[in-house]
Amino acid sequence: MLKMLIVVMGVAGSGKTTLGRALASALDEDFWDADDFHSAYCKEKMRTGQRISAEDRRDWVNRIVDLARKQVGRTVVLACSALRAETRDQLCIAAVCHKLIFLRGTYSEIYPKLAVRTQHYFSPVLLESQFDDLEEPEDALLLQCYQPLTTLVSLSLDHINRHQ
Repeated sequence: MLKMLIVVMGVAGSGKTTLGRALASALDEDFWDADDFHSAYCKEKMRTGQRISAEDRRDWVNRIVDLARKQVGRTVVLACSALRAETRDQLCIAAVCHKLIFLRGTYSEIYPKLAVRTQHYFSPVLLESQFDDLEEPEDALLLQCYQPLTTLVSLSLDHINRHQ
């Protein structure tokens, strides 16, 4: 079981991977991108603008949790949409302690970034459905996604260090 799981969450295009990598580097801890745990089938569905099913999401989360349970005493920073409370609850049972960092933005702030992104399988047509599915967490550090990366990292580190 993980010592600590730090979940950087939000809709696609909010900057989860960028902040997660930077935060993991600053903490000298491991970084995982939940996108890497999606099956090829799910990636293809999303690439073609199809939503993944609840069963698809369940299998995806289970892959992450199974690996996390094997990481005894370690800390991991995980970039993960974690849009639903149920998903966050499932992820966090794999750690003694967890922190949530929620990158919030509006559709109009995020869509333009997604529309020009070419190195990712997620189709921008799915962004609206992500906002529909989003259950904003009450127990997370809330950050506006458009802030400079240095600010996001600094605020995240302050939060993690203050609540250990």
